[in-house]
Amino acid sequence: MSYYDNDCSYVTTEKAKPVERKLRQIDNSATAAGDGKPFPFLHLPAEIRNQVYQYVSADIEGPLRLYHILPCYHRKSNSSYISLNTVCRQIRAEFHPLFYHNTKIVIRLDDFSSFIRTYLDTAASAYSITQIAKVTVENCDAILSREQGWDILPLLQDKALNRDRKWSFQVGWRSPMCQTLNKVVNCPTRRLLGDIKSGIFSEIRFCQWAAQSGYVRTWKLVVRKREDKLNHQEKKNMERYCQWMSVNSLDGMPLWNRLDSGNFETESLVGVEIFVCNARGRMVEKYAWDEEKSRMEMVDMAAEKSRMVQGWRAESFTPRA
Repeated sequence: MSYYDNDCSYVTTEKAKPVERKLRQIDNSATAAGDGKPFPFLHLPAEIRNQVYQYVSADIEGPLRLYHILPCYHRKSNSSYISLNTVCRQIRAEFHPLFYHNTKIVIRLDDFSSFIRTYLDTAASAYSITQIAKVTVENCDAILSREQGWDILPLLQDKALNRDRKWSFQVGWRSPMCQTLNKVVNCPTRRLLGDIKSGIFSEIRFCQWAAQSGYVRTWKLVVRKREDKLNHQEKKNMERYCQWMSVNSLDGMPLWNRLDSGNFETESLVGVEIFVCNARGRMVEKYAWDEEKSRMEMVDMAAEKSRMVQGWRAESFTPRA
């Protein structure tokens, strides 16, 4: 039930030729014996079995997609690696780590949460596969185009536990958004990963919506605190995260410097907001990163609510031409 693209290559057939000749010799000797008994594959040394697994992996021509690109109305014959997985538990346990380490997995953003729970959460799933090394998330347009955005905290939690796993993103918009996601997910700071492990964050959401001047992109970090407010050290840490996440992904230049240099694109703007909630989930503080002053400013929530109400009233009662 999988489809493949011809954009990746893994174990080359040149490396597999000596193994192929060895397999043919084994097959010919078994045929010549004529006893009709199955070949004792599990009696072979582990090194030879690993070479066989590499030979089977050489048939993979592209990434493994966990969804159908087009409807499938007929049953295809199983490929060699699928057949090998169904032989016995021992062969499956030996072959899986090599196969998933050398294969890029492609999923849709709609299936991201279930993929994390099923394959990457070792505590919640008995089918977790920790050897997965490369994952590409496709079809980001449908969800990222909504204002509520996408909570990538589960992804960063996985990154904190598996630093070697590589994530990539494919969307229909221009490259700045892809570069921003790749940067935050694949190159997080150690301090951020430490706070993620501690459980201080309840959401790290990437939002995007269309404005008159282009797309507006914002990171929304939701912090859950028992003491209701951030202490001095936590504020310093949040300022570091704001400064790091607001840097333009195109050239590494902070957004305000980009404005001063005259090299400005509204599609590259990335804002950062911090929401501090108490143990009951009620927001008690809100901060916004000020790129011009290079610091985190507290937002007056009462004034902001008043401006929103006034804007709504003005829009509602504007006479039509």
